[in-house]
Amino acid sequence: MYDAMILSFFIIKKEADDYMNGNLFSIGEVSRILGITRKIILNYETCGLVVPDVKNGLNGNRYYTIDTITRIRIIRLFQGYGLSLPEIREYLAGSTDLISLVHRLEAIRDQLNDNINSLYERITTSDIKISQITVPAQTVCARRKKTDNLQEKTDFLRDTAIIAISKYKTDFSKPQYFIEFNCKNPSDILFCATVDSNSYGDDIVNIASKTALAACHYGSYQNISHTRTLLLQYADMNKIPHTGDFREVYLEGPPQHSNPDHYITNIYLFLE
Repeated sequence: MYDAMILSFFIIKKEADDYMNGNLFSIGEVSRILGITRKIILNYETCGLVVPDVKNGLNGNRYYTIDTITRIRIIRLFQGYGLSLPEIREYLAGSTDLISLVHRLEAIRDQLNDNINSLYERITTSDIKISQITVPAQTVCARRKKTDNLQEKTDFLRDTAIIAISKYKTDFSKPQYFIEFNCKNPSDILFCATVDSNSYGDDIVNIASKTALAACHYGSYQNISHTRTLLLQYADMNKIPHTGDFREVYLEGPPQHSNPDHYITNIYLFLE
């Protein structure tokens, strides 16, 4: 017991000497140097990212070396890049590499670009802007019905959505609900609700990526044919060959707005 007390004394003395010589920094000093709170540092410890170089030393405090401070700087840097704490821990532990993390960030960037474009689409404008885009592939729960009645279309699409969420996992990263039809036979309609790409079933359809002319329709569904006509006229005027197939993607409608003037619908005319 006496030997243990002597050993403890020398350990504490060394910790004091290291602190006095500037080799160790208290948690308060690290907080000030890095401009972060003590709570953040303690959270890094909880997540297994940082271990204090001296714990339960002088006054029961934590102390850190310059190497640990540098490690915390790197953690903060990677957080700023958008990496999660578990991902940073795996990288620092050598269980993953940067290229896989870069690929994930690229996917996040693409999703952010899609989100930004989606927000722009929600900015009401009196001018209909037409652009050529690539519509990404997606997997849908699909049902076909022939009808010219707007209420029947609405009800059938809603029923398709209910079937999709009841039977399959939903993919919220893509537009959820849309219909497809050909301009020569607009009453023969494919009603679609987006599901996870790994879904299987008799009513599952995998739609390939396609190029299209795109326009955004603002307002009631009763006037939506006007926007479709503009897309056809634009294609003919610019000699752009198309299939005549339309897709109407319902971004915002009755679930979001009681006033039909606020409805937002993306319309695609697919190209050959």
